[in-house]
Amino acid sequence: MIIQSSAASVGMLQALSMTGSISYAVAAPIIAGQHIGTCITAVLSSIGVNTNAKRVAAVHVAFNVLGACIFFIALGIVSKLFGNFIQQSANPFGIAVVHTIFSILAAFCLFPFRKYLEKISYVVVKDTQEEVSRRCLGRRPRASKGIARHASRRTSRRLRFDLWTARYSLCPASTPESARQWRQG
Repeated sequence: MIIQSSAASVGMLQALSMTGSISYAVAAPIIAGQHIGTCITAVLSSIGVNTNAKRVAAVHVAFNVLGACIFFIALGIVSKLFGNFIQQSANPFGIAVVHTIFSILAAFCLFPFRKYLEKISYVVVKDTQEEVSRRCLGRRPRASKGIARHASRRTSRRLRFDLWTARYSLCPASTPESARQWRQG
């Protein structure tokens, strides 16, 4: 069965656990898979959008995959320390707790590495040629800033002239000659 909703699949797992046939050793990998499965929403919504949106989806996938790896390492440590706990029959509350522990553990462990997740996204999703050509002036040499300043002044003068021309063409009474005529009355 294919289900996109993490909440629905957790609910199904909790309902299945009420039968007593699911242990925590079985439920934990399913929960990790549910977290990774939620990434499909971000991946699908990143189709046909800009590069930064695709990078957000890449970080989401990397976060959940790395979180699953960390979770399995922690699960291995817990199973060595409390071997009989992992083999116990899971209950709905325990599944909710394991789901929450996964989320908190992943966020806590990966938070210090957020800059590296960003770098991974830049490696996975490259800039398009159009985005490379639209980079900000802050990364260009100083000479380019002077050229940009000159171009912006020239553009603002041209826009100001266009606005005045439009004003005089739309309201002939606002020309200096018509204002003099109006004052003389």
